[in-house]
Amino acid sequence: MFNVAVMLAMRDVSMASEQPTASVDPNAVSAAPGEFVTLNVTVADLTAENSQPLGLCGWQVNITFNPAILNVSAVAEGPFLEQAGGTWWLPPVLDNENGFVAMGDSIFPLDESTQGVYGSGVLANVTFQVIDEGQMELNFDSDTTKLRSYDSGTGTPVPISHSTVGGAFKYPILRDVAVSGVSFSPTSVPAGGTVSIDVAVKNEGDFLAESFDVGVSYGSTPIETKSITALAHGASETVNFNWDTSGIAEGSYTITAVVATVPDETETTDNTFQSVDVVTITAPQPTLPMELVIGGIIVIAVVGVVAFLLMKRRSAKA
Repeated sequence: MFNVAVMLAMRDVSMASEQPTASVDPNAVSAAPGEFVTLNVTVADLTAENSQPLGLCGWQVNITFNPAILNVSAVAEGPFLEQAGGTWWLPPVLDNENGFVAMGDSIFPLDESTQGVYGSGVLANVTFQVIDEGQMELNFDSDTTKLRSYDSGTGTPVPISHSTVGGAFKYPILRDVAVSGVSFSPTSVPAGGTVSIDVAVKNEGDFLAESFDVGVSYGSTPIETKSITALAHGASETVNFNWDTSGIAEGSYTITAVVATVPDETETTDNTFQSVDVVTITAPQPTLPMELVIGGIIVIAVVGVVAFLLMKRRSAKA
């Protein structure tokens, strides 16, 4: 079992917002057999209040995985603890038979001048090679994963309570974006009016955030296309379009929304959604010719001047 004498054993406690968190980042990855993926082991939210007395001064991490799917090939020290100066980077243990990788780091030397680090950053980088297809979790072993501060007065390590967030691997993965609904208002408008169209889209795939285009059309004529950026898996978003109906012939029109396929997407039947209801375009509202409008203004002005002069004249006679 991986052991560091200068680190005090402790068990992870349940996640709480006031605690720092050790995580695998990114928390979900995918790659084909034979390829390599690199994950960061990170720590976040170290403060003077939750990492007393001196901030982070050392850490030990043990991550478990399924060796039939991944093998660890390399581990490197991250830059976070090095902010404090010299460090003692312990030789990592790579066990691809039992499926764990253990690593640790400490400020060195630890003495009365020691000052730890606060904030968030990368503790280590771990590179895996994909051995086979499948799905698995990467978890922190709670018995051997530790964060610690240091009491320079007594010369002893001080455990830092923290939470952990593991990761996951899956290959192959499902990539699937979809239109889940279309609504619009009003349903009847004179030509030249504006119809507000809302398109609900969803990322129904595994793991990955997806970026893609979504467009709307009336009949077979495009209205507009907009871009969605990094929509998280399982998340939905509503995209609004304003359709200027100037020049559109009278009639009833269905609204169709389409999301572009993403790489490796195979389920594409839900990428298109056609409205059941229709937008009815009626005759444009009549408008007065500009010449007539200007003429009317002139007439009103002349009548006003004449009325003013008549009133003034009567007032003078009185």
